[in-house]
Amino acid sequence: MGSSYVKPALDAVGWGVVMSEGDQPSPVSNRADADKVNAVLEGLRLSAQTRSLAQQIAADRTGSLNRRLGSIATVLAAIGGTSAFVSLSQSTNSLWVGAAAAFSILAAVVSGLQTYFNYGAVSGEHRKWAAQFGELARRIAFAQATPVGGELTQKRFDRFNGDLAQFDKDSLNVPDRDYQRARRQIMQGTDTG
Repeated sequence: MGSSYVKPALDAVGWGVVMSEGDQPSPVSNRADADKVNAVLEGLRLSAQTRSLAQQIAADRTGSLNRRLGSIATVLAAIGGTSAFVSLSQSTNSLWVGAAAAFSILAAVVSGLQTYFNYGAVSGEHRKWAAQFGELARRIAFAQATPVGGELTQKRFDRFNGDLAQFDKDSLNVPDRDYQRARRQIMQGTDTG
């Protein structure tokens, strides 16, 4: 979401053009102008809230993948170890020796995949960005509660918009399905964030 979203609404209420001393906007003269400003803030807040929830969904998904791979590796290693002991006691049966080798190799492959994908660290990064976007959404919600035309300035709009753009640039990518799920949850009012 670029600054193209914020500027037209600010220009419509005169904030993008004329600023009074101290970089404070002149008070919004009517309810329609205040509604335009609040609509821009609401759009920014919903955008930050959606991104926060999408990052949280991605964190939950990658954390779950990490636990599943870890569980599979543990079970395969246990089976491989047990098979190795059985094959030692029954060294004449090549089936046990082959099974022990197969489970040991499979356990090593799954452990390698878990290390390669590093889902635990990825999950932590998603959680960090969920918190960042959530904090931005709360700052915007606070600005929505501030009387329009008083302390709410062009700089605050620019900062919210700039923070959102920077967070988008710096944060981990989230699959579209996570964003769609986040949007649905927010629209249904089931967002817990």
